[in-house]
Amino acid sequence: MQPPSGAAAAVPDLDEAVAVSRQDLRVTGDPYERAECLARLGAALGTRFERGGAAADIDEAVAVGRQAVEAVPPDHPDCAAYLSNLGNSLRLRFGRFAAEADLDEAVAVGRRAVQAAAADAPYRSMYLSNLGNALGTRFGAFGAEADIDEAVTVGRRAVRATPAGSPYRAMYLSNLGNTLRIRYERRGATVDLEEAVTVGRSAVEAVAPDDRHRAMFLSVLGDSLRARFDRSGALADLDEAVLTGRRAVEATPADHADRGMFLSSLASSLGTRFKRSGTPADLDEAVTTGRQAVEATPADHPDRATSLNNLGLLLEHRFGSSGVPADLDEAIVVSRQAVHAARTDDPHRALPLNTLSIGLQTRYGASGTVADLDEAIVIGRQAVEAAPTDSPQRAAYLNNLGIGLQTRYEKSGADADRDAAVWAYTTASQMDAVAPSLRARAARAAGGLLASSDPALAARLLEDAVRLLPEVAPRGLERPDQQELLSGLAGLAGDAAALALADPSVPPDDRAVRALRLLESGRALLLAQVMQVRGDHVDLRARHPVLAQRFVELRELLDQQPSGPGWTADMGAASSARGSLDRQARDRRRLAAELGMVLEQIRSMEGFASFALPPSVEELLEETTHGPVVSFNVTDYRSDALLLTPRGVTAVPLPGLMPEAVIARIISFRQALALGSDPDPDADRAAAQQRVREVLAWLWDTAVGPVLDTLGHRGPPAAGEPWPRVWWAPGGLLGLLPLHAAGHHSSPGGRSPGNRTALDRVVSSYTPTISALRYARRAGNRAPLQDRTLIVAMPSTPALGSQGRLTGAAWEAARLRDRLPRPTVLTEPGADHGDGTGVQLPTREAVFSHLAKATIAHFACHGVSHPTDPSQSMLLLHDWQHDPLTVASLSPVDLDHARLAYLSACSTTQTGNLRLLDEAIHLTAAFQLAGFPHVIGTLWEIDDSCAADIADTFYTHLTDEDGDIDTGRAAHALHTTIRALRDRLPLTPSLWASHLHFGA
Repeated sequence: MQPPSGAAAAVPDLDEAVAVSRQDLRVTGDPYERAECLARLGAALGTRFERGGAAADIDEAVAVGRQAVEAVPPDHPDCAAYLSNLGNSLRLRFGRFAAEADLDEAVAVGRRAVQAAAADAPYRSMYLSNLGNALGTRFGAFGAEADIDEAVTVGRRAVRATPAGSPYRAMYLSNLGNTLRIRYERRGATVDLEEAVTVGRSAVEAVAPDDRHRAMFLSVLGDSLRARFDRSGALADLDEAVLTGRRAVEATPADHADRGMFLSSLASSLGTRFKRSGTPADLDEAVTTGRQAVEATPADHPDRATSLNNLGLLLEHRFGSSGVPADLDEAIVVSRQAVHAARTDDPHRALPLNTLSIGLQTRYGASGTVADLDEAIVIGRQAVEAAPTDSPQRAAYLNNLGIGLQTRYEKSGADADRDAAVWAYTTASQMDAVAPSLRARAARAAGGLLASSDPALAARLLEDAVRLLPEVAPRGLERPDQQELLSGLAGLAGDAAALALADPSVPPDDRAVRALRLLESGRALLLAQVMQVRGDHVDLRARHPVLAQRFVELRELLDQQPSGPGWTADMGAASSARGSLDRQARDRRRLAAELGMVLEQIRSMEGFASFALPPSVEELLEETTHGPVVSFNVTDYRSDALLLTPRGVTAVPLPGLMPEAVIARIISFRQALALGSDPDPDADRAAAQQRVREVLAWLWDTAVGPVLDTLGHRGPPAAGEPWPRVWWAPGGLLGLLPLHAAGHHSSPGGRSPGNRTALDRVVSSYTPTISALRYARRAGNRAPLQDRTLIVAMPSTPALGSQGRLTGAAWEAARLRDRLPRPTVLTEPGADHGDGTGVQLPTREAVFSHLAKATIAHFACHGVSHPTDPSQSMLLLHDWQHDPLTVASLSPVDLDHARLAYLSACSTTQTGNLRLLDEAIHLTAAFQLAGFPHVIGTLWEIDDSCAADIADTFYTHLTDEDGDIDTGRAAHALHTTIRALRDRLPLTPSLWASHLHFGA
């Protein structure tokens, strides 16, 4: 017997096939021919049921399928085919009516079909795949793990036994992909999920465009891609899930039995993308699609619970976005319907229970009705109890339950609620198969609840969360996805360090060391990922050249930014673009995995055990040779400065530096800066400068002054003595304020009694972390080439009109061209070149070309700090509109002979997204990452003419007695320049306090 065709079949064709089979059955007398007719009739009825969902069709398909099996002896050549077809019909009927006996019989006859078929039988692969489907369905319905393992095994056997050109291979691949995804959802093994995506994509690529199963293959692939996004956070996966979901729906007739399932899957992908990107159109389409899914699913269909649950969740999202109460009320109604529609013994019933609990919690937050919160907790507990104890989804249910219990505890103060919430959070955080971001959030929440009652356990929980951060944002993800995931855990390292300092179970002398290690582990992770693999590889190249070469190749490939076209209005072009981006995403994951294996191999070699690993505390102490490093930590628990000196690590409590106070000063400071530069003649600029000085004085009193006093820097050095240096690692909020300018600057000459200013006591530099300082110093030890200078000047900026004019830029470039070694000047047309040479435009390509040879790079141009995505902060060059020089574009650059980058531009050390302050993603850090050990940057918008004067004076102080430029004196040169300008203009700090030194 031939298996049913995979080609598309219209309903009239199916009706005719059924009619012909019945006619043949009536006229056939031979028992074996009759069995053949019965089997054909059963297959046609089953296909028509899949197409239209008529219960009578599937009941008759099962009946005639049984008759066909009974009509032939067990050793008949077609018995295996009849058994497999019967198993398929029984599985389909279970999917419609959920009768357990049907599913058990489907598995039993499926096994008999495989056993009855000879090893070389032409359709044995189909029998294996059908058995795998039945086993996977039974696992999904009742949760027996042996079923899912056997389903994967037979599914793989089916694929292996099928030639690449077989028309059925796509079906077997898709079935295997669906089974692997189901097993991943049960156990959380990412290897299953990766294989599910791979084979699912292969199925879609192999299927004919008109195959009636193509929609199913697309939907299965979309489900796997969405699951992978949920685990890793890669937006490319989610975009592709939406695209494949739409194609599945488009390929499905309006009255098809599976259309509701495809609609519901698409709605889930759209809703998930809304949560990730916040696009309202996605959410509205998701709700509309979710409603269509419910309408397309019969009231007594087992899939109706899933469709209702998805709609309820989407309505909750829309309420959270728009605040329309009707959405939330409807969400709760449909979530209750979903719970009632699910079988009480269905392991997936936990999902609608959890959705209902979330809806009730949300309504409590909106209305304050305590009954909603109490019911939410009861329902949340039911969701946890209904899920298998080791199911990854259970972690999400535990986390939601913890949120409800914590909310009630904060209202009532009942210790029982707090303890139950801690149990829920902690249990979720300890489930290894769960997404690292969820585990970290749960551990952080548990630690927060225990901070006052059990500080030791709280500190351990947050330390565990910090150690998960590298897994939250692995290098295989693209930068925007990494940033999104880390932004959800902003301030975690600081909270962990604060609790470590308060942990009574640790000896006092060890607490500061532990806190500093946590800050080093949890801040500037994205910088650290690159810095750790850009170290000195001389020894590795000398002893293991082949391994070193592959390591460098992988590192450089991962450093490259994704390229390729974006979405277009044309669906074909969009598909091609998405395919290109998806291949790049797949390559990044593959390259990251290979880099991990290469690193393991390197570290197994003698003498390389710590290769590309974060430095130890002992190695960090080596960085205090030239001066202490001060890491600030501002949290709701406590605020401190951690001082790293040759003697070790010391914590200095800073009780006046709490977040509320810091935020208030930042707001006041930024408002004053804006008013101080307001061109309106009525603006009170003097009052604005007074507010700036007040903030600088407060910053001295609460942060910088106590630290310098503790370090023993109580005044300027004695005559003839070198100025002491201090490196500030501000972390978080303090990175928005000029620590180097802190002090009381209102006295004549800018000096205050007792020299209460940082400028009058130390030379200040900045670093995101101590590890980053170590990286900068190693870069500074590279053997230089002959000195060359790149000068980029933008006296005017395309598309900005008068706002883009920088009258001092041309003068600045001209002065530096005569002062700096072997200069190359890139500037806009019309600038004064003096020597009459032609103009070379300052495009990104030209800048990168010359950077490769430059030891000094000076930029006099506009800079823009992106308000939400700091990787898109840019210097405005000639081609900034279509090919900008951004933080992201600098990340692949690795320069061997760079020495000094001077960014005479606005806000180059500013991060606009407050949730990413710990990551230090800005242009100044990007130039350091590119290999410049010294970078001069700015914290806010700078005055054009003043900036030119500062640059000229800076290079004057950078020039030694022989007329040579000594970049190693960059910090001292800037300090001397700014201090002198402060003495001239003490009452206008906005003009001199923005510039800072970053690096070695």
